[in-house]
Amino acid sequence: MAKKSAPYGTWESPITADAITQDAVNIADVLVDPVTSTIYHLEERPSEEGRGVVVDTRVGKDVFGSGWNARTGVQEYGGAAAIAYGGFVFFSHVADNRVYRVKPGGEPEAVTPDNSNYRFADFTVHPKHPSLVVAIFEDHTKPEPANVVTQLCIIDTDKKSVTPIVSGADFYAVPRFSPSGTYLAWQQWFHPDMPWEGAEIRVAPVTVQDGVLHVAQAKYVAGKHKEISVTFPFWSSDDLLVFTSDESGYQNPGRTACLRTRSGRFCPLSFRKTLASRCGG
Repeated sequence: MAKKSAPYGTWESPITADAITQDAVNIADVLVDPVTSTIYHLEERPSEEGRGVVVDTRVGKDVFGSGWNARTGVQEYGGAAAIAYGGFVFFSHVADNRVYRVKPGGEPEAVTPDNSNYRFADFTVHPKHPSLVVAIFEDHTKPEPANVVTQLCIIDTDKKSVTPIVSGADFYAVPRFSPSGTYLAWQQWFHPDMPWEGAEIRVAPVTVQDGVLHVAQAKYVAGKHKEISVTFPFWSSDDLLVFTSDESGYQNPGRTACLRTRSGRFCPLSFRKTLASRCGG
């Protein structure tokens, strides 16, 4: 190669961006099957144009073949494209936006209708009725941003049907069943907030009758539009919901007990605590 002169910082380098990233793998998520204790992870592979692949972590084997791509366009950012439960992996396939169910090494089976205007993400499986899966549900039939409808839905994976169950907010995230399936918690927020600026956590009692999930009136738990951000609801037991809140000025852990009184009413009793050190993001 002939020598040539160039201004400082403009030399051509044999080390290109492609050379650095083509063999890199981004671990987008970790999935733990609570029934089988199998651990999976979701890889995004630059060498395959960013394809999302669920991998059995212990054996290092892909769960599905090369034609499948576990990614989602929900809220445009994507993420939360898969979950593992009861020996199955449920995932959103970005090519057609349908949700699929697959046993490792098997052929994925669609469990939502064939409608590319629908988008799904952030799944939670009912612990007593595993054919029922709650997810964020976006309907882009009217694609203008102001006309996109965002709800929480129930996916009946046996009937391959989708039914909205929670609506009214502009955005939803992190739906989570309690360990017994008695309650459903979620995060919601309203435009123009971003979720780290102002959001709410709500909890609703749920029942299943004749295979149909019913959601009762939701109760406010924490957070405030434009003022207080609450995030990451997680059930540490069947009646104790853990989350983070920036009410103190920092994003700190909090908790709320969700109890039923003798009269059967649902009442959150708040005893949130903040810690001196910053926790979360």
